[in-house]
Amino acid sequence: MTPKYFHTSLCFLGPRLTTLKLGLFSTATHLSFLVPVVAQCPSLEDVDLSFSGDVGEVDEFRSLSSFVQSLTRLKTLSVPSLTLEALHHIGRLSTFVSLTLTDQFPLITTTVAPADPLFVSLKSLELRGSTIGACAEIIALLEHAPIVHINLPFSASTPPGTIAQFYATLAATCSHGSVSELQLGARTRDQDRVRSSTTAVWINGSQLRPLLSFSNVTCVMLAARGFNLDDATLADMTRAWPQIQKLCFCSGEYDRAPPAVTLGGLLYLARYCPKLSDLELSLNAAVEVPDLQSLQMENERVRQFHLCCLRVFRSPIVEPAAVALFLSSVFPRLRWVFCRYSPQDQEHEHWSEVATALPTLRAARADEESWAARAK
Repeated sequence: MTPKYFHTSLCFLGPRLTTLKLGLFSTATHLSFLVPVVAQCPSLEDVDLSFSGDVGEVDEFRSLSSFVQSLTRLKTLSVPSLTLEALHHIGRLSTFVSLTLTDQFPLITTTVAPADPLFVSLKSLELRGSTIGACAEIIALLEHAPIVHINLPFSASTPPGTIAQFYATLAATCSHGSVSELQLGARTRDQDRVRSSTTAVWINGSQLRPLLSFSNVTCVMLAARGFNLDDATLADMTRAWPQIQKLCFCSGEYDRAPPAVTLGGLLYLARYCPKLSDLELSLNAAVEVPDLQSLQMENERVRQFHLCCLRVFRSPIVEPAAVALFLSSVFPRLRWVFCRYSPQDQEHEHWSEVATALPTLRAARADEESWAARAK
C-alpha cells in the first residue's frame, strides 16, 4: 500500500487483521497514520514498513518505535530502525521469531538492561544498510536467542580487524548449536573487483577461527575486501562444518600473488563435507595437480557426490585437462565451473576449458558404469 491511500484505507482495517505491509513512508504525516492503526488492529502479527531515502531522522524513527511498542502479538517485523526500548519490548514477546532492520541507528544504551532474557524465540535476523557497529549492538541482545538465520551485509570496506572482532563477538554471543545460515559482509559485483597492492587488509585464517564454533551451519557466505586462506585453514573448516551445503568467500580485491589454497585442499571438502553442493573459493590450480592414485584414504577413493557448482574467481591454472580430470574424479556430479576474469589475467582463462571438458568426462564415466553393471 502506498502513502496516498493510507488514511483512506483505515476503514478497511479491523481487529482481525494480522498482516500489515505499508510503504513508502517519507514524511511525518505518513507516520501519523500508524496512531489509529494500533487501536484498530490489536492482533497484528506480521508488520513490514518500508521508508524512502528521505526519512532518516532519529526522532522520526522514535515515533515508529512507539508504534512497535504498542504491538503485543508480533511474530515478524521489518522496519528501518528501532530504539533500544522498542528492541527490549519485542525481545520480551514469546511469539517474536523474525527481525529485519534496514537502516539501524546506533543505540543509546544508557538505560538499565532488562532482567529477563530477550528474544527467546527469535530465529531470523537481517540487518541491511547498517554499520558493523550497529550490527554488534543488536547481536549483544541475542544471548538467549535460538537464532537460525543471520544475514548482516555490512560494508565490504570495513577494516579486517573490525570484522575479526565482530566474528569473535558473534561466536561469543549466539547459540553455536542453532545457527544454520551465516551471511556476513556485502558481496561485490565482479566488475567492481580490483587488484590490490597488498593482502594486509584481508581476512586470514586465524581471524575466521571464531566462526568455526558454529558446528551446525549449512550455509556460510562471507564477503570482505579479500581472504588470505590456505589448505590448513580449509582443513579446519571442513572438520568444523560437516553439515555445510553452501560455502562462499566473496572478495572485492585480488592480489597478483596466487592464492594459497590448492587443488589438494579440495580433498578435505570431499572427505569431510559430504553435503556441500555450492562452493565459491579462489585457489591455485597452477601448481602440480594431485595424482589420482594418491586420492585414497583408508583404502577408499575420495569422492563427493553433491558438489555441482564451483566458482573460482582469481584462480590461476596451467593444465586445464588435468584439472578437469581431477575435479571430475573427486566430484563426479560437478556440472558448472565459473571463473570471471579481465582480459589481462590470462593465467585464469583456461577455466573455460575445464567447464567444457566436464560434460564429456561425466558422459564417459556413465558409459563405463553402465557397461560394468551389464557385465555383472
